[in-house]
Amino acid sequence: MKFWIVVLVAVLLTANLAIGVSIAPEIIKQLKDSGQLQEIVLSDRAARARGVWQPNDMPYRFGATADVETLHCLIILVDFSDMTHESGFHSEPANFDTLLFSLGIRHPGSMADYYKETSYNQAYLTGQATPWLRMPHPYSYYVDGQRGFGNYPRNAQRLTEDAVLAADPFVNFDLYDNDGDGMVDALFVVHAGPGYEDTGNLNYIHSHAWSTTYTMNVDDVHVRGYSMEPEETGSGSMINIGVFCHEFGHVLGLPDLYDYDYDSEGVGYWSIMAGGSWGGGGAIPVHFDGWSKYHLGWAIPTVLTDNLVHEQIDAVEYNPDTYQLFPYGSGGPQYFLVENRRQRLFDVSIPGSGLLIYHIDENAPNNDNQTHYKVAVEQADGLFELEHNSGADASDPWPGATNHTCFDDFSLPNSHLYDGSQSEVAVANISDSDSIMYADLGIIYVDPLYELAYIFFNDSTGNSNGRPEPGETCQLIFSAQNIRAGVDDLVVTASCSDSQVLFSDSISNLGTMPLNVFFDNRSDLITFTIPMNFESEFANFTLTFTARDGLYHQQFVTPRMLGVPNLILVDDDAGLNLETYYEDALQNAGQSYEHWDISTQGSPAAALVNYDYAIWFTGDTRETPISEADVAGLIDYLNGGGRLLVTSQDFVQRLSERGEVNDTILLHQ
Repeated sequence: MKFWIVVLVAVLLTANLAIGVSIAPEIIKQLKDSGQLQEIVLSDRAARARGVWQPNDMPYRFGATADVETLHCLIILVDFSDMTHESGFHSEPANFDTLLFSLGIRHPGSMADYYKETSYNQAYLTGQATPWLRMPHPYSYYVDGQRGFGNYPRNAQRLTEDAVLAADPFVNFDLYDNDGDGMVDALFVVHAGPGYEDTGNLNYIHSHAWSTTYTMNVDDVHVRGYSMEPEETGSGSMINIGVFCHEFGHVLGLPDLYDYDYDSEGVGYWSIMAGGSWGGGGAIPVHFDGWSKYHLGWAIPTVLTDNLVHEQIDAVEYNPDTYQLFPYGSGGPQYFLVENRRQRLFDVSIPGSGLLIYHIDENAPNNDNQTHYKVAVEQADGLFELEHNSGADASDPWPGATNHTCFDDFSLPNSHLYDGSQSEVAVANISDSDSIMYADLGIIYVDPLYELAYIFFNDSTGNSNGRPEPGETCQLIFSAQNIRAGVDDLVVTASCSDSQVLFSDSISNLGTMPLNVFFDNRSDLITFTIPMNFESEFANFTLTFTARDGLYHQQFVTPRMLGVPNLILVDDDAGLNLETYYEDALQNAGQSYEHWDISTQGSPAAALVNYDYAIWFTGDTRETPISEADVAGLIDYLNGGGRLLVTSQDFVQRLSERGEVNDTILLHQ
């Protein structure tokens, strides 16, 4: 990228607004616990109303006309009569030269190392720090108990103006006009002491990027934009690079991507422009998100003009390999970005690895509205934890901890646009997380997607009870709907987990299946036979939908009971739906059963004799859990050798009030 124009435009963009680094997570928690967070949020709203932190109304994408390998930055160190640098960490200018501009010698890395890595060797930073300069007013004058955002002159703007004037005798400002446009491109003002963002103390300055109240003329160049950072952390050690790297992102024209109200997290730890500036406690800030790299010109995405199958996606920590997917491939302000993030290099502290999918809306002003972010992470687990302020985690990338391998209009989350319409954007068949991943990338649907409406068995040649039983030849009938793309060669194949089930015709050739139309296979039925000596069980029937000359496959697996069961499950819970607990357990064990619902079928007393085993449940809310007639039927069943399991409340007493029983197994709920 031609770097100089980025810096030029960025300074112009920051000329009328102040943008601050996000508050450290532990400080946010302290503010919440103490009830002070809302006060800070309201204070920020008032500040924005007078021009602080207002969204940038100018474009963030820049053209360029020249190549400049190295950007020279100026660091002005300032202290105060009531906040001397000797009273704290007592750093020297050489410490900042190493912290910010050394290359390859500092562990875990300097700001120059960070930008060299994240720009793919397109941004080289160098610079010098001044000696410590004593300001004409006390620190408390500039902070004014308002984090440095009070009314001029008692604010950080005046501090910067005083810092520039104090440095003028020692600094040739012309050296820091990198592109010859007459403006100092990158000015850092470092104040003694810690910052608000790491302490929660209103009497410390909140690190930010802003501008002076007027254009200052020094050494025949102009000073306007700046960023301001502290000398030390809240714990008293020397400041880490995270806050510098974040604020320099603003100097380059990037907005904050966290939620200003702190009631959600924006992109969270997935970007240095949000919570990721605190990676490694601020010592190892994470990479820029894909949108920020795109707008800086450091990762120009591959724009899809057609669908890509099994596309290789390299880890973005090493290669600027990103993909831009527009709805229907037609352009517009909304689109999706795809990149492969790995816990490597400066990204070592991201929450997990895999494909990150971003939903971008260039028309959205910022990430302050969790229902409509400017840059949103489509979290693979579908829990929307960034929006719900629960934090980023290993389940956000794809396939992630939840092993979700498909993102499209029908997944959760989905690729709908913010108005709820479909985009047809799809990222499917996502491989396991690795330094090289693969996925199918789509902007126009070519594959169908089926929803199964129902499946049943026709045993009209047998006893017509709808259940395949020994000796019966049955037809499998299903209905489905295609909700994605139409096809003209649909074939459905059936199979069964029990090889004793014999298919005489396992295929339904259905041909053309248009979009959003329900269809069934009555024109080409699937037929199978149950052998005479078959023992009752639950078996899985699998329907495989194949289309597009075999390129598309979709399966539905449904458990079905076969044969005549020897167990009856008596549902006497008065509509509480407790049967699912029993049915799940029986099906998982492969045990077939007959479900008898007393509320719709009446008493099962006469039918009990047909079963070797009975499970009768009533729940725990019934005052009269069993009728006298049913008690009599159960006694007859037990005396006839039946095996009974009862789960109920007060059932024991009712059975004991009737004569003797041979075998009673009772469990209390």
